[in-house]
Amino acid sequence: MAGQRHAFCAAFVYGLNTVEERKRLWQGLTRLTFPAKSRVLLGDFNAIFNVKDRSGGKSVSKSELMDSSQWLVGNQVDSLKSTGSFFTWTNNQDGPACIYSKIDHVFTNEDWLDCFPNSTAVFRWETVSDHCSCIISATSMEIMGVKLFRSYNFWTDHQYFKKVVLHSWRKPINGTGLKAIYLKTMRLKHRLKRFNRDNIGDIGVKYQEAKDHYQEAQLQAQEHPRDPVFQEIATSAVVAFHVQEQMYHSFWLKEVKLLGYGREI
Repeated sequence: MAGQRHAFCAAFVYGLNTVEERKRLWQGLTRLTFPAKSRVLLGDFNAIFNVKDRSGGKSVSKSELMDSSQWLVGNQVDSLKSTGSFFTWTNNQDGPACIYSKIDHVFTNEDWLDCFPNSTAVFRWETVSDHCSCIISATSMEIMGVKLFRSYNFWTDHQYFKKVVLHSWRKPINGTGLKAIYLKTMRLKHRLKRFNRDNIGDIGVKYQEAKDHYQEAQLQAQEHPRDPVFQEIATSAVVAFHVQEQMYHSFWLKEVKLLGYGREI
């Protein structure tokens, strides 16, 4: 990519039509070596990874998902965040015979996300093909010295936190003993960075939004004191604001301590 200084590897994939024929694909991708740490694998895998990846035609069977799911777990890659069309292929038939499926994919590893954290895959329908086109947009992040990893206590209150941690920790890894613990810890760090970016977001912005919604809901409740709908909205707004308020205070308490200006409260 023009203007990028990070080395990366790209593997373009074309999968054959049947489950048995694609077994060689999964074996080959597992044995594939990359000279650069950052990597992206993309193309027409001709395979699905989720029961929702096909609409119409035969129902998705477990046998269709077995090999693809095992490869996904064993090779420490994840689907790149995508926009545009969810389904990427159609048989161009009408009525009950119409089939849509998601068989074109983009997978990246954690090193890719470290170099290109804002990258996305955009799928768009073409007029001359039964497949969507795919464009990957990536922005490189410049390194500005040592970047610390900061965890926050309020993460543990999020409904997805435990699931994210367990999903990362239970994935197999090449290593034993202390090396395995180190590698799993590093992988978990990257997972939590993504979790914070995708699920927590900007604490200050969300705090202000919750505060504005709380104040507006209180005004509406005062204007409609007998309407249970407005009263319920106000009650929910109070709860949501208190959650964001606790997160906001916890965030800044941690920041102040890290800067060395705070003291234990």
